[in-house]
Amino acid sequence: LKSINLSLYHEISEIHYQRSYGVVLYFKNFKLPVILGRDDFQRKLIYFSTIYHHLLKQKLLDKALAIDVRFKNQVVIKNKS
Repeated sequence: LKSINLSLYHEISEIHYQRSYGVVLYFKNFKLPVILGRDDFQRKLIYFSTIYHHLLKQKLLDKALAIDVRFKNQVVIKNKS
């Protein structure tokens, strides 16, 4: 992520590995888990970076509980109800 998007890299507070989800990133300001899974991290991080900036620009990050980019060509955003 550091080589893909340095500003986004600095927003990460924690990186976890969970048996059921794989790699999960947590962000400082939004307390937002991002589920990356177990493989193809570069593609997923590029894809997530685009989604993140779109949500930030549209002011939708505050409504998101989690973002899941494990699936090819699909992002699942779980929103607060």
